[in-house]
Amino acid sequence: MNLIDFAKTLPAQVDEQAFIDHLQKTVDLNAIKDLAAGEVDNLFDAAQYLVDFLLLVRERNGQKVEHKGAPYVEYKGPYIQNVLTNQGEGPSDFDQLETLGVGGADKYLA
Repeated sequence: MNLIDFAKTLPAQVDEQAFIDHLQKTVDLNAIKDLAAGEVDNLFDAAQYLVDFLLLVRERNGQKVEHKGAPYVEYKGPYIQNVLTNQGEGPSDFDQLETLGVGGADKYLA
């Protein structure tokens, strides 16, 4: 399966684990942990490009991209605490590399 197939076949109502299970059919998330630093950078660049491109597509399609004047993007996948979202002191919780973010919203946003 590729990312277009993922988008077309993801059920409208899906819990975090089902989201991850479906995504795993497209990309082996566990294999990402073993990539060399340059390979992680390459994959990050590709993912960031896709995010930027998809935001532009959403904007063109009239989908909500702002809330009260601030950028806003609806997201239904698991919450991942990282350097950009870490609201606590200390390093991010690297156990998420094992849980793939399932349960993260309950743990970090409660």
